[in-house]
Parts: sequence; structure tokens; C-alpha cells
Amino acid sequence: MWEWLEYEDEYLEALLQWEGADGRTCSKGCGCDGVYRCTECFGQPMLCTSCC
Repeated sequence: MWEWLEYEDEYLEALLQWEGADGRTCSKGCGCDGVYRCTECFGQPMLCTSCC
């Protein structure tokens, strides 16, 4: 457990991003709201309607 302690912030950030807590912005960088999550892509990115 002590080994994970130094990665606590990175782990929490990854969990929040996966849950869409980063404002739900599109992963493609277009600035739109991400409304879809691709479950087949690596990392399961959030995508807006246009980028999807």
C-alpha cells in the first residue's frame, strides 16, 4: 500500500477523468461538451456529437 501512496494524485486524476469530472470536455480538443464515451477505444475518451 505504501508503494501506491506516491501515485495517489495521478490515480485520483485518472479516476476523475474517466468519470467525466473534468468538465466533460471533448477529448479531441475541439472545446465542445463531451456527451459520448467510446467504450471500444483505449482510454474510453469523451467525445462531442461532431467528433463522434
